[in-house]
Amino acid sequence: MLSFLKEMVAVLLPVRCAGCGRDISFASGQWLCYDCLAALPATDYHLMPMNPVFQLFMHHRQVQFATACYFFHHDGILQRIIHQIKYHHHQQLGLFMGSLMAQMLEHHLASVDYLIPVPLHQRKERQRGYNQASLLANAMADCLHIPVAHHLLRRKVFTPSQTYKGREARQQNVQHAFHLHADADMLKGKHLLLVDDVLTTGATLNACVETLAVLPDVQISIVTLAITQS
Repeated sequence: MLSFLKEMVAVLLPVRCAGCGRDISFASGQWLCYDCLAALPATDYHLMPMNPVFQLFMHHRQVQFATACYFFHHDGILQRIIHQIKYHHHQQLGLFMGSLMAQMLEHHLASVDYLIPVPLHQRKERQRGYNQASLLANAMADCLHIPVAHHLLRRKVFTPSQTYKGREARQQNVQHAFHLHADADMLKGKHLLLVDDVLTTGATLNACVETLAVLPDVQISIVTLAITQS
C-alpha cells in the first residue's frame, strides 16, 4: 500500500518547469515542459568540424573535437536553466541537461576514455555544495558508459568570478590556476573529454587544455552545455 501511494504521489505531484515555470508532472523526470524542450536553442556545432568553438582551441594540437550544445542569451532559457543549477541548488536539472548533451553527442564521443569536469576550487565547491560541471559530466557518463576522472585535474588558485571580466582579464584570472594530481599518469595516451557549463571567451578551458597537454600522447575533446552569444 505504501509503495502504491508513493507511485501515485510521483504521478500526481507537479514540479515547476525550469524554463517557463509551468507545472509539469514529477513522474516525467524531464524538468522542462515540452514547449521549453522544443525551444532550446541548439547550436548544431557538433555537425560542423570547423565550428566557432573548435576554432577557439584548434591551436592546441591535442584538441580533436570541440562544441557547445546550446546558445546562451541574456534573459534566455539557458540563462534561467544555468542560474537554477548554479545558484538554486537544482542538481537534478543539471543531471537532466547532462543527459540531453549525451544524447546529442553520443556518436561523436565513441573514442573518449574519460570525462573530466572543469574543476572548481575546493573552497568554492564547499560554498556551493557541488560542482555544476561534475553534474553534467556524471549524467553524460551514465548515458555513455564512460568513466569520470574526478579530481585528477585540480584548481589550485581561488579565482574571483569571471562573469563581468573581459577576455584579457579572464585569461590572467585563470593563468596557472590548474594542476594535475599525481595519479593523473593514468591519463597518458587517453582521449579526454573536458566538460563545462558555459563557454564565454574560452580562457578557463584553454588553461585546462594547457595543463592536460603535458600528458604524453593525450587527445582532448571539449563540450559545454552552452556558449554565450550577445
